[in-house]
Amino acid sequence: MSYKAELRIDLKNFTGIVPIRYERLSNASEKTKQKTFIKVGDEVAEQKFEVFNKTPFKISVDGKIVDYQQGERVTDFVDRKKVLIGADTKTIFDKALAKEYQFVESKKGGLIEQEVETDRETTKVFEIVATRPAESYQEYIFDYEYEVFSDKKKTKTREITYDNELLKVVEYLHKNNLLGICSFKRNGLSWAGILRPILVKGSNGKTGLDYFTMVMGLTLTTKQYQHLKEVSVAKAQQPISKSVQQTLATLNV
Repeated sequence: MSYKAELRIDLKNFTGIVPIRYERLSNASEKTKQKTFIKVGDEVAEQKFEVFNKTPFKISVDGKIVDYQQGERVTDFVDRKKVLIGADTKTIFDKALAKEYQFVESKKGGLIEQEVETDRETTKVFEIVATRPAESYQEYIFDYEYEVFSDKKKTKTREITYDNELLKVVEYLHKNNLLGICSFKRNGLSWAGILRPILVKGSNGKTGLDYFTMVMGLTLTTKQYQHLKEVSVAKAQQPISKSVQQTLATLNV
């Protein structure tokens, strides 16, 4: 699942605003576990496009059919809208009654349904206000990593993408060997967002095209090594002779 946001960069030599989306990076097994579904009460529901006329249509509210002043479903095209429909009863539900669930492993084994907590206080603007050297990316411990890509919008005549705007940001950071630093909040928790540009050379050798994207790692700290050893001390240590090793073994030392 991807989320909408806005990427802003306000540095001394570069400024810009890009509509973006971001999606968590995970392996195949995690994606399977993360699949979600919608239920209204005990019925699974899904969002579909339906066709309506201009008269009131009915929805189910707390199990009762209510006149909702929107239009009855019809077969002839008049007005196409995305609505929430019960998989079994084909009832049109009020979206406010919907809850999102996912299957998770229970402590006793097997999968159980669990309601997905609604995100709150989610950051909608990623503002790059500082930078770090690109090689410092490996110094951070990341709780989560997201792929950041350009958003798009549809008009009546065409689809508009913001690929070029995001490419300018990626190229600027890549050219100057920099990471972008922003703040990120979700569910009352705060992280530092480390934005890393990625440029990949075309592999087929025919088109000569390059590919680009961006990764954002959420971190609270850098790596702290507790067992660093001095190289000079390690090299100065002399190996123990076999006779000494045998003596130590006899003494159980």
